[in-house]
Amino acid sequence: GWSLDEMRLDPLPGGLFRMAWTGPDGVAAIRGTVLDLSPPQVIRLAACGLPGCDDGSLEAEARIDAEAAGTRATIRLRLDSAPARDALLDGTMPERMEARFLVLDEVLRS
Repeated sequence: GWSLDEMRLDPLPGGLFRMAWTGPDGVAAIRGTVLDLSPPQVIRLAACGLPGCDDGSLEAEARIDAEAAGTRATIRLRLDSAPARDALLDGTMPERMEARFLVLDEVLRS
């Protein structure tokens, strides 16, 4: 139910990024800075724009690794406080993340 409307990424350490989606709950957007990039396996970002997330209070790491049975995609979020974590988990993010992984699974299988 969510569509990615905007994706800007300067894929260099220190580069800026912005992603914005539209869905049943309105518009959601995150922005931040690329911390580290080791293509094609790892990208680390400092981000904000999520519930409970102030500038620099969230670090995200996306990783793609080959496995014997296929591919493992992992996203790890680090927040600077328990209230920020709880605000993120109380929203719709877990369901939206699961939906994204299901779509990625379909793409990788085709």
